[in-house]
Parts: sequence; structure tokens; C-alpha cells
Amino acid sequence: MKLYLKLTSLAILLLTNLQITVANKLWPLPTWPQASPVEVKLDPDQLKKARDYALTGGGAGYIIRYGKLAMSWGELGQRYDLKSTTKSIGVTALGLAIADGKIDLSDKAVQHHPALAVPPESNRGTGWIEQITITHLARQTAGFDKSGGYTKLIFAPGVLQRRWP
Repeated sequence: MKLYLKLTSLAILLLTNLQITVANKLWPLPTWPQASPVEVKLDPDQLKKARDYALTGGGAGYIIRYGKLAMSWGELGQRYDLKSTTKSIGVTALGLAIADGKIDLSDKAVQHHPALAVPPESNRGTGWIEQITITHLARQTAGFDKSGGYTKLIFAPGVLQRRWP
């Protein structure tokens, strides 16, 4: 039994090291190997145009091809408020969860996230939290104020209210 435990521990250690080694080859943090755009078969002038266009919105970016950094710009260590760009990640995760049978669009959101909508504490008094479904969250009709962060419920779930500027 002791030999089995030792062999199991050794196997886990080896697999963990192998996973780290493979991950490092695929994602070479903290730096990427660099190459000129031409070395990775990219047009330098088109890359500059893409970079300049990206910079009109601010921020930072990398262009990686064949595992090599061909161009970067901006303050790469800076944290940014991504807002709507997170929707692509969220919809992918939701689709996978639905496909795996882990969630249904008709599920009440509190079934999966019991602390939904609190803070602020004032949301408890609305009576709306328990009505919010995954569909409401996906369609952005759950009733939350759109200012970001932990926000107040300002209308009943499913009631589409638009606030025009």
C-alpha cells in the first residue's frame, strides 16, 4: 500500500510538471518570444494600420502569430474596465453550461447564485430577486441599473425599460 501511494504521488507530481511545461510552451509568460512581422508572414504596414486603429480607442494589445510576438502597444500591465467585451466570454460559458445540462435558460438565477443582487441591501425589498431568470440576465432585462458594479434593481425582471440620453 505504501508503494502504491508513493507511485501515485510520483505520477501526480510528474503529470503536474508535464502540464506546467506544456502550458508554458503554449503561453510563455511573462514574455513572448519576438519576431519581426515579416518573419511570421505578416505585412508590417497593415500591422501598423491595425495598431494605429486600435490606439484610437486607447488600451493595449498584442499581435501573436506562430507563438511569437510580432507587435505590441500600450501599457500592457494596465488593468482596463472591459464592460461589453466580457459578453463574448459570458455567452460562451452560458452556451457550454446549457450544452452540458448544468443550467437552463428558464432557471431562476438565485438557484445558481444565492447571493444575486445583494449588495445593495435595498434590492431585497423589491421582491424581484427571486423572479430573475437566466434568460433575464442573458437578455439584460433582469432590472438592474446599467451603471456597472453592484447596482440597484430599478424595474421588475422582464420589463424592458430604456433610458434614452
